[in-house]
Amino acid sequence: MPISHGPTGAYGPRGAARGDSERGGGPGDGPDGEGVDLSTFWLRAFLEVARQGSFTVAARRLALTQSAVSRQIASLEAALGGAPLFDRLPRGVRLTAHGRTLLPHAEAVTG
Repeated sequence: MPISHGPTGAYGPRGAARGDSERGGGPGDGPDGEGVDLSTFWLRAFLEVARQGSFTVAARRLALTQSAVSRQIASLEAALGGAPLFDRLPRGVRLTAHGRTLLPHAEAVTG
């Protein structure tokens, strides 16, 4: 799965609208997953949410809105086949099995 080094998907840094629609997919998101291009920005947002256990705290640390971080995670989940990466809890989030599987790979990619 190729990894790009710039923000892709519906929203880039600071939640600024990009050329793509808000449908949640990413570039090359074909039905067979071929050509899916994961943004390191998606992975950085994922890692910050995982570390903080909160979309709100992660957003503050990334200088984004909570909504923008939520959209980044939704785009990443969609690009990876739709499985949730976090369990949304009344007070924060917890990694799902899929999220725990992604974690070491995201850390390796973002260094």
